[in-house]
Amino acid sequence: PQFALAGVLKNPLITSVICGVTSSRQLEENLGALEVELTEKELMVCDQVWHQLRPPRFSYGSQQVER
Repeated sequence: PQFALAGVLKNPLITSVICGVTSSRQLEENLGALEVELTEKELMVCDQVWHQLRPPRFSYGSQQVER
């Protein structure tokens, strides 16, 4: 979870992160993401994987929007 959260926190397009926890241990684990240092290469690879996984378009209401 720390790697994923660290990647989200480094993304300038994401303005907030909502994390649900059910224990103080989970909270401590999630907060550990603040100390994870990701390299530019790691961020680039994550971005490449994300672009391969997501569909090229999405529906907003009744309109198709190209990405």
